[in-house]
Amino acid sequence: MSERIIKGYFLRVSDEGMQFKGYMAEFVDTLEYLQEYVDGYIDVLSLNDEIDLVINDEGKIHNLPTNRACIGDNGGVYDYICGNILCLRHDSDGNFDSILESDIPLIEKKLIPLMSVDTVEDRIIYTMINARVLPEYEEER
Repeated sequence: MSERIIKGYFLRVSDEGMQFKGYMAEFVDTLEYLQEYVDGYIDVLSLNDEIDLVINDEGKIHNLPTNRACIGDNGGVYDYICGNILCLRHDSDGNFDSILESDIPLIEKKLIPLMSVDTVEDRIIYTMINARVLPEYEEER
């Protein structure tokens, strides 16, 4: 059986907490690859009916660096994600499928880079930044 290659939209964060601009790339669609990318067990969240987010299931528990705030339809933050994020589509059987270029504006609107999450007098304060100022991700050579 040949390995299946699909395209994903990658939202990376370094171990030091530096977020990077999102980018599309191909990868071999295996559980092992996904676990390596998120550095642990995966969890799959729905961004909408067509787009899934693959994240580390225990990213917050293991204090992975904050990456993106999840923005609701009303414009408010409803959660945040720690660690790397991989955005994918799924087919009618629930299998991952390639992301589309046309999905990127929605992803960028719903997942905003997050500098910090603080609690002040029982209120959660999110400090977000514009994705345009983030550096490009360059693989170590």
